[in-house]
Amino acid sequence: MLLQVTLELIRKSGVREWDSELVRIDLGLAAVEIVEILLGEFNAMALPDTFKVSAGTALTIRNTGGSAALSFASLANGNGTSAGGRQSATLDLGVLWARLWRINTDFELAATPTAGNAINLLASYHSATGAGQGNTSGSDAAYTGYSNNIDAATRQLELIGAHNCTSQATATVQRAFAGIFMPKGRYMNVVVDNRSGAAFHSTETNQVITLTPLEETVED
Repeated sequence: MLLQVTLELIRKSGVREWDSELVRIDLGLAAVEIVEILLGEFNAMALPDTFKVSAGTALTIRNTGGSAALSFASLANGNGTSAGGRQSATLDLGVLWARLWRINTDFELAATPTAGNAINLLASYHSATGAGQGNTSGSDAAYTGYSNNIDAATRQLELIGAHNCTSQATATVQRAFAGIFMPKGRYMNVVVDNRSGAAFHSTETNQVITLTPLEETVED
């Protein structure tokens, strides 16, 4: 940069001015001063320094009163064919959705589940409400895949989390961190695949999936 500024100053000056040693010295000093000013301004510019995350407004999937409906009542333990699956109504994540979402689950089971067994949470994504991948319908309903083939059909969905069970039955509500996922579209249908070893309790008020956006901001 110093060379470029010096050459430009020489080009702008007359040839006769070069005869004076003082003029030549002044041209050099002027070039150095200009470069120092420019670099100082560049260094003073604010640049992104760190990313910080805050929790946004959570969405809930529950029987009533949530962001999307899903009835958990007496959802059977899955056997890999036609039982144990339930799909939600379409959930709207918003026009501009967060890149990352945290999943927390509150589940109450009617009988004692097998410790360590999972209740899997899966999703399909789209740009509109309604039916999606894996033969999801966009409505709160039983989920059996295409033709009683839950094991195969859920492979067309994305596993977004898992509630790992302890051996507590009703009236204990198991509250768990189920995972963090990255949505692939504004609208999503969520499928609950119950492999816990026990059916869900009939009390709907204790059953909820909470999705919390992890909103990122840039701090200087």
